[in-house]
Amino acid sequence: MREKRQVIFDLLSEIHDICQENDIEYFLDGKLAAAAVYYDELPAGTRNGRILMRAPELKKFIEAFNKDPKKDRSIEYMGNSPFFSGFYLNYCDETTTHYNRRKLATEEHLGMEITINVIRPRRSNQKMLMALEQAWTNLAYGSNCSGAKLEPWFRKKLEKKIAKKGRQAAAEELFEHLIKKHSASEGNGYWVRRNPGVTRGFSKEYFAERCQETLSGKEFWVPLELENNYNRAKFRKASEVESPNTQHDFYDTDMPYAELHLDDFRESMRDIVRRLRNQSKYERAIKKEKLSTVDTLFRSYWRYVYGLKFEGRIEEIVEMHENGRYDELDELMLPYIGVLMKYRNIYLCPEINRILEERYSVNLEKVFNEVPEKYRKGIVVYDYKGNKLRTIMGDTDGRSTKFTV
Repeated sequence: MREKRQVIFDLLSEIHDICQENDIEYFLDGKLAAAAVYYDELPAGTRNGRILMRAPELKKFIEAFNKDPKKDRSIEYMGNSPFFSGFYLNYCDETTTHYNRRKLATEEHLGMEITINVIRPRRSNQKMLMALEQAWTNLAYGSNCSGAKLEPWFRKKLEKKIAKKGRQAAAEELFEHLIKKHSASEGNGYWVRRNPGVTRGFSKEYFAERCQETLSGKEFWVPLELENNYNRAKFRKASEVESPNTQHDFYDTDMPYAELHLDDFRESMRDIVRRLRNQSKYERAIKKEKLSTVDTLFRSYWRYVYGLKFEGRIEEIVEMHENGRYDELDELMLPYIGVLMKYRNIYLCPEINRILEERYSVNLEKVFNEVPEKYRKGIVVYDYKGNKLRTIMGDTDGRSTKFTV
């Protein structure tokens, strides 16, 4: 299995090459920039990354990619994805998988990605533009929460536009509007919206000059003023260890997300978000583990994911265990154990259970306490007409988890 940081480095290198060939200015952001300035290589904990571009440069990047698409790569942004939640772009590796609850609700391409955030000039109408973007984000998440006084007004206008023109047409129009607004004359500083509701300001001088720094043997562009704006100690502590998959994010560098058939699951997650109608309430409920609907959905889905991942490899996994190939075994099993301890009852088969007990000292009575019969049955896959295609894993045939492909 490839390291996550190698996937990120490959994506970053491709973006750099596209920019160099098309005279597009960009800057490494956050941990990527700090790694280039301080350590010359990506730390083991790297599993995502951000770069920054001005709005006109982002438009040029989209045109350059569409003119010469890369194999196994895709770009996703408001202009080509109706539920995309903000004014930024993801450059995605389609041979990998990365998703969390937010991505499932709003994105179509669920591979590992580099995010390109937009450098916005700070001007007198900044609050209006922030409210407009937040209104679109809340619509994408199905949320009623308003982070700005003008947000409800913009939301109503966007809802009318969606009803009249359709969601994709409204998304494309808004994207072009934001490109135009943020391409206007320079302001007295800059701001970047990295996450919904999370912005950071920069001085006018911060992006005035850039320089090249070496990262894993290749030169990339970073702001010249970076060293005065980043906490070196905090960066090293946060990045030196690669974190395992958690209940919030799932990564797989060898499984293309298309093979997981996520469409049905995505629609279920979107339905839950919209019924709650409040993103902050949704997040609090998830954190407190009070959403039994989500837990049930994820339990069934994780059985499907790992059933698909381990299918046909049980003998190989048993052989790894018996012959002491523990590095390879850990790479396969530890992510599964992480979600198993979170959701319980993610039953696969007796052979896997024996390895859990012998190698990892998992208390099977605790994690599989009174497993309902439906969680011991196979995972049944149907086609769109309702015809049964096959059963994955499980002790017996059954309908415990139904997926349509």
